[in-house]
Amino acid sequence: MMMRTSALVAFVAVALWSPPATAHADCSPSDSACVTSGSTVLKGTYTFDFDTGTQGSRGPNFDVWWEQKTAVLRDIAPINGAQIVNLGSVNFDSLTPETLSTLAYSTTPIDGNNDASNKLVPGDVFAVKTTDHNVAKVLVVDYGYDLSIKWTTYRGG
Repeated sequence: MMMRTSALVAFVAVALWSPPATAHADCSPSDSACVTSGSTVLKGTYTFDFDTGTQGSRGPNFDVWWEQKTAVLRDIAPINGAQIVNLGSVNFDSLTPETLSTLAYSTTPIDGNNDASNKLVPGDVFAVKTTDHNVAKVLVVDYGYDLSIKWTTYRGG
């Protein structure tokens, strides 16, 4: 009986334990400045944390909210003290941590309306100063109720 109980406790401990967030595979092992990077589909009304590369419904560590006010009115809004800036159609790969740290970030949401005013079109790039004081570059890959993005987060900023 003792062996079964020990095995059950070990199984439950492993099932409940989740490893700490680490850099995604897109971060180069030689790039010590990279915190996380990857691609995801940010679901409409969900939030995203660029420091961990996780998506959720709310919480104190999330950086942006893909807000759906109506079927037309949408924006990407910084939350929990994070800040953003829209860069437009720029070369995502050429943006360095040094460049990102010099940008003029704000708490003003970026217009993502489902109409001609939308700035979050495929190819658009925006930057985020995260709740952990890191900097992230974000590429809009595909636009819709759900937003396909690619990002890289760097230490400091």
